[in-house]
Amino acid sequence: TQMALFVVLPGLLVKDLGLPLAEHWKIYLPVVIVSFIMMVPAMVWSEKKAKTKVVKLAAIGLMALVLIGLIEFSGSGWGVVALLLMYFVGFNLLEATLPSWVSRVAPLSHRGLALGVYNTSQALGLFAGGALGGWALRNFGADGVFEGVLLLIALWFLAAAGIKGLPPRGQAVQQAKASS
Repeated sequence: TQMALFVVLPGLLVKDLGLPLAEHWKIYLPVVIVSFIMMVPAMVWSEKKAKTKVVKLAAIGLMALVLIGLIEFSGSGWGVVALLLMYFVGFNLLEATLPSWVSRVAPLSHRGLALGVYNTSQALGLFAGGALGGWALRNFGADGVFEGVLLLIALWFLAAAGIKGLPPRGQAVQQAKASS
């Protein structure tokens, strides 16, 4: 989703804010830093209260809401920046917690394999997101990219909703040892 969005977002920042590409770091750096700070309380809460599934679904849902906002308000300049901030709150939360989730559900004897598959699929997703985002932009415009990403996020939400939540961290370690 990120790569597909970044096929479109730089052009929006140039068009709507008049911000040259060389100065986009002035938007991206604060957005990433602030989003990281904003996601930390949710990450800590999810671990302390064993609410990782709830937080993951909320992060995916937030990303979906951002896409709806981009479809509706893509020409609003600073509104796009605010939506970008919210996207990165959800994205960074998932980026920080998904590898942990994979390592906690994988049996100890297969943990390295599971993380290798996770990392490979992440790299393939980077490629596919950029390629499909470029294709969608050329054939359907910016809204087509946003709508396509929204569809993927909605499917992801439905798939994630069917996954069992993780037990508290101590229980997960005991279960992983027992299944090895």
